[in-house]
Amino acid sequence: VSKLKKRMSTLEGELKLVKEEVVALGGEKTKMEDFVRSSRQWPLVEERPPVCTSDELAGLDQVALIAEIYEL
Repeated sequence: VSKLKKRMSTLEGELKLVKEEVVALGGEKTKMEDFVRSSRQWPLVEERPPVCTSDELAGLDQVALIAEIYEL
């Protein structure tokens, strides 16, 4: 009986951890869904004006500028 009580206690603890993880994953899912919804309203890269008007950076869109920064 003692072993069964220990096992039951262990399983209850594991169940509690799993429930907490499910809640956390639900929060992450909500964040991702919100991100996807908001990203649908972002302008396309081609529609964005140049980020900077200097000669060296003229014509670069935001994505290209970020790529240039990462190469530094």
